[in-house]
Amino acid sequence: MGNWFKESNLVNSPLPPSPDVDKNKLLQIFQDTTTSYKYLFFMALLEILKRDNFTSKIIPFDAIVRNMLAIAWYPYKYFKLSFGLVDKIPRELAKIDIESLSLSDSFAFPSHKEKLLKLLSTMSFTSSEIMRYVPYRLLQPFFTESIRGEKDGKKNAIIVNLAKEQFDEIRPFYSIDTTNSTIVMHPAWMEYLYENYELVETFAKWEWLCYMQRRNPSVPNLQSKLFPETYQPGMGMQSRFWKSVIQVESLQCIYSKQRITLDNFSLDHFIPWSFVAHNQLWNLIPAPQSVNSSKSNNLPSVQKYFDAYVDLQHQGLSIFHQLARSSEWKKTIEPYQVDIKIGINEILNKKRLKEQLRLTIDPLVTIASNMGFSRNWEYRG
Repeated sequence: MGNWFKESNLVNSPLPPSPDVDKNKLLQIFQDTTTSYKYLFFMALLEILKRDNFTSKIIPFDAIVRNMLAIAWYPYKYFKLSFGLVDKIPRELAKIDIESLSLSDSFAFPSHKEKLLKLLSTMSFTSSEIMRYVPYRLLQPFFTESIRGEKDGKKNAIIVNLAKEQFDEIRPFYSIDTTNSTIVMHPAWMEYLYENYELVETFAKWEWLCYMQRRNPSVPNLQSKLFPETYQPGMGMQSRFWKSVIQVESLQCIYSKQRITLDNFSLDHFIPWSFVAHNQLWNLIPAPQSVNSSKSNNLPSVQKYFDAYVDLQHQGLSIFHQLARSSEWKKTIEPYQVDIKIGINEILNKKRLKEQLRLTIDPLVTIASNMGFSRNWEYRG
């Protein structure tokens, strides 16, 4: 499901046992989950504890909701992922005045998240529907037998009482102070989460990824859309490729017909990065900075621009083939071979290149459009 989890080597590692807490209860918290709330609540709780260096025992509901929405904002607002038909997270996010954040389309998630949390700190979420059940349901594994057969309307009150009465005996994650709308962390669990933070965080993120994969089965590179703060791709190689081409031959922007120079050069993702979440060379073409900014994360008109996009790709590849060493050429065209399934001896054949790019681009445009990305963009400069 993604390199981040493979590299962490933690996905299949069991959570370590402890004489002070029952780690099996932690492994059960995401069972029978139909909305995103449990995942977001738990990940938000981990973020708050880490941010406060595990010194804050009492955590307000509002603080948890703010962090839940901050985690969900980028996947939903920027990448347009589905959270499920009955999920209320999109409705909560719709209340946020995104315009006041002055967020550009550039990839700068960490700074955006801080701006978002600052804005959310001015809003109250105590009565949010998100918190109607999730703080209580997260404790359900500790009291399974006690609430078996009870109606949903009664479970919250039962769990609140049990968590308070058996706080020292059962040791749930926390107790719930309904009067002040806070949770009170159990010291033993705070210690466990502190000592095993990386393992627990990876466990939660893996479960979150699996949940969202089921709701977005056709979305490419889902991992980098759920955790963009861990994935900040560079485009050094791609930039060098097109700069070397521009230095040899004059290029024209496929959208504006402007001449592209090293002074006004930028790289445009033909299919927006906010959908593909990668920087593969076959999806990158040079464009003036102003044109690229105007296009933003819209889908271009394939009818109007596809042929010119193919021509520019072919032009760039043909020139680079003359300039590059054999080893450099083979490394550069590997994404074309792997992603668009074109043979090394066919890549400079414009007809074959066009056929394979068409087979790749058309489905991506359809899926992105169905997700809500604006299509048929045309330059109006």
